[in-house]
Amino acid sequence: MPIGCQPIHRSALLWTDSLVKGYQALIEVGSSSQLAGMQIAQRNATDARHAARRFNSEYNRLVTEPRVAVRSARRG
Repeated sequence: MPIGCQPIHRSALLWTDSLVKGYQALIEVGSSSQLAGMQIAQRNATDARHAARRFNSEYNRLVTEPRVAVRSARRG
């Protein structure tokens, strides 16, 4: 993995893991009719939302740094 990509990789894994766990909770609610599982699904959806924000932030960082360097080099 390239240097500096670990944070975006972690956030992508957390994002997808939270989504999968949330969907699994919804499947369980659907098959068991135990509505308490909705809290688990909601918690995982919240975690996924936060991880998506981290992913987007890391993505913006990763694409902005090279763009700034290229612009600077062109001016230089």
